[in-house]
Amino acid sequence: MTTSHPYYPKEAILSGEIFTPNTWSVFRLISTFAACWTFILLTTLIVVRRVYPQLKISDQALTLWFVLSKHEAAPHKHDKEMPG
Repeated sequence: MTTSHPYYPKEAILSGEIFTPNTWSVFRLISTFAACWTFILLTTLIVVRRVYPQLKISDQALTLWFVLSKHEAAPHKHDKEMPG
């Protein structure tokens, strides 16, 4: 069974064997992404300010940057352990 999709080669079988075209507009996709990250960052900022009210603004910004760029719960399997 070949499913119609916009990717090349046309004969490629996609994972799950079912292609569901996107129904959201680009604006809606980007808006949803931005809203989710805004919620995460504002929640983080509120928690940081309540737990560490003496933290400098630059350190708060670094905390937000850390959350934005490294939100992994566990290390990647390809990360190597430090010899020790």
